[in-house]
Amino acid sequence: MSTGVRSIACQFVIAAACVLGQIAAVAAANMAITPASVRLGSLVAGAPISPDMLQQRVVLLQFWGIECPVCAQWLPKLEELAQELGPQGLVVISAHHQPGSVDEIRRKAAELGLTFPVFDKATIKDGMDFEALPHAILFDHTGKCVYRGAAGELQETLVAAVKAAPASVFEGRVFKKIAAFNVPLKGEQQYGQTLRRAKGMLDAKDETTVEEATYVVEKLEARGRGMLEEAKTKRDTDPVTALELLQRCSAGFKGTEIGTEATGLLKDWKKDQDFQTVLKAGQQAARLETLRTQVMAAFGELPTGQVTDAMLAGVPPAVKGQMQELVRSIRSGHPGSEMASRAGEIAREFGLDVGR
Repeated sequence: MSTGVRSIACQFVIAAACVLGQIAAVAAANMAITPASVRLGSLVAGAPISPDMLQQRVVLLQFWGIECPVCAQWLPKLEELAQELGPQGLVVISAHHQPGSVDEIRRKAAELGLTFPVFDKATIKDGMDFEALPHAILFDHTGKCVYRGAAGELQETLVAAVKAAPASVFEGRVFKKIAAFNVPLKGEQQYGQTLRRAKGMLDAKDETTVEEATYVVEKLEARGRGMLEEAKTKRDTDPVTALELLQRCSAGFKGTEIGTEATGLLKDWKKDQDFQTVLKAGQQAARLETLRTQVMAAFGELPTGQVTDAMLAGVPPAVKGQMQELVRSIRSGHPGSEMASRAGEIAREFGLDVGR
């Protein structure tokens, strides 16, 4: 049997074992656990999140491992769901649950394109009663555990839980007078329209209506201001994300003061040559990471995430040339930055000739 065939066969056996293990584990899984039982551990990648952010949200806690082939297949699909359903209230937490260093976990998360928080040594009290990976635990917005088991069987229940939840921006509140706002927002594109509608109710004669409308206005404006401030904070360190946030804010809050401010900043940043230089470096950094991921994938998923001599020898000269030019451009365009530092790491990893 050739090495390639043995590798494929080995992956099939591991995947089958994971699935069979999931079937056995689900029957004995404790469904009485709640988000309050989650212990987040140490953040490895993604944006920080606090325990209070798990309250009155649909929460998916996904246990996985860097040596689990089924996890590698599922997590990019979960990333797509997180991007689609995040604006509607879904919170995704990724918990690494195998041996592995922080650097190995971080590299794997980057290779898989994960943007949701990745924690190491996260646990859940009375909920570690499983062995097979990946293992998904889903809580609805009331904190009830509604699913445990194989990630691939999760999507229908997940979508239903998100649809049943009040808009996350309103923190699960149920309105009595303005019942129309109890319907979950279908995405950020509804923020502006909803904000304008709520402001139109602030002069109502009924005190309860005014109080509820005021609450809606405050929560939506807080969300919009938060997006603006995050974009400004990330402007120089993560320009690609900063630009995306402004674009989302401009589109989502169209027709409001927040949307107008975001649109104005977009115009200013477009004229700002310093920002455009940093943005170009950020876009090149993203391209460099993509090339690295493609090279790693072409040679198979290695548990260590390390570049081997065999891989280096097999990288096409044209690809190496692209990577070298990207590293040089990033380091010259945004010297001393985290992006330049990361580009230098990749250059050393692949033995690229990029100068000092």
